Amino acid sequence: MVMMAMLFIAEQRVAHRPGLELLTPRDIVEMLKETLPCKPEGKDALVERINQRHERRRGAIASRFRRQRKEALVTQKSCQMI
Repeated sequence: MVMMAMLFIAEQRVAHRPGLELLTPRDIVEMLKETLPCKPEGKDALVERINQRHERRRGAIASRFRRQRKEALVTQKSCQMI
């Protein structure tokens, strides 16, 4: 399943579909689990889980960007003092 997910992601990224830049193999595996014979929670629950994970990922990316920017400013100030 993971290999199928990775292939799908590669194909979608090649197609440059907007909104799929954060799509991961885990998202695809979740989709496959939901659409294969056993449907425990429904499509809406699946979409909500993926959206929540994407929001956390966006937050982590933004946090890392802020931290790197802050570190760069500190380094730049240190170099100017020398």
